[in-house]
Amino acid sequence: MASGISKELREYIEAIAEEVVLGGKSLQDHERYLRRFCEAESMDYEALKADLTDFIQCVTEYRKTKSKAGERLAQLLARECFVGSKTLEKLMGGSGSESKGETTPAPSSAVVYVEAQQLMRQGKIGETEKDGQRILCRAAPCRQ
Repeated sequence: MASGISKELREYIEAIAEEVVLGGKSLQDHERYLRRFCEAESMDYEALKADLTDFIQCVTEYRKTKSKAGERLAQLLARECFVGSKTLEKLMGGSGSESKGETTPAPSSAVVYVEAQQLMRQGKIGETEKDGQRILCRAAPCRQ
């Protein structure tokens, strides 16, 4: 997953995500330092920033809708942005609605389909087959 990224950068990315999603801060407040980190580690800053923006948007939307498709996309984007599973769970409000004893009805398959189609049109996800099942996946790698 993150063979070429330092622990410090990973922790900084996770801290940014927490401040933006949970604290209401702006990603722009962190751009200068994130750019410096990326330059120091020879990473593509623009790609990481775009992925982090998509991730934050996805998690924010998931927190409102509890969409299964949104949850899966957030998990994919978390890997792209080097966000660990513990931080992801915290950002998404625990392990779903069960963590707070809430019951949120599952979205209809039509809602999930429409969300997936919108993300596909935006080029954020693609569709492939694995072991005879159709699955959603990241449409394009973010780092080259």
